[in-house]
Amino acid sequence: SVMAGIGGYEIIKIIGHQNITFDNEMKCRLFVLQPSRNECELREFLIDSNIEIFKDFIVKSGGRFYPIIVANLEKCNTTEKNIFNLCFGKDNDSYSSDFIDYLNSKTNKELEDFWFFVLNGSHPINNRHLNFIIRLQEDNQERQIRIIEKVMNRIKTDV
Repeated sequence: SVMAGIGGYEIIKIIGHQNITFDNEMKCRLFVLQPSRNECELREFLIDSNIEIFKDFIVKSGGRFYPIIVANLEKCNTTEKNIFNLCFGKDNDSYSSDFIDYLNSKTNKELEDFWFFVLNGSHPINNRHLNFIIRLQEDNQERQIRIIEKVMNRIKTDV
């Protein structure tokens, strides 16, 4: 089954209303999902619903970026719930040109929100993912420093 071009919340409603069971009546077990927005929330729903995220990556086409999530309803979730997997997808921790372009296209505010969750300790992140993000941003250290400074100010005002 394919669900594309609709928001993550709509996909959650559709999957959630199916009262998913794993018996012979359910003919479709593999879903290819392409949310137009709210992909983080969709990933979190899948993980919390114990649905396996089989593949999760970014594709660039016509200058636009599309998250592709392949969910297997037959298998239990094995994806670690951390901020990197929720924000970027579990299969994007490689140097694919599409993902690097995607990350570099993110606004300062989006990266600031990501770093806020990491530095505030709101969500776990493993060292491999953290080092990956830092390495990708090394070529733009001035931008990264400005973002981290804003995040640290946000954390100070929240305390």
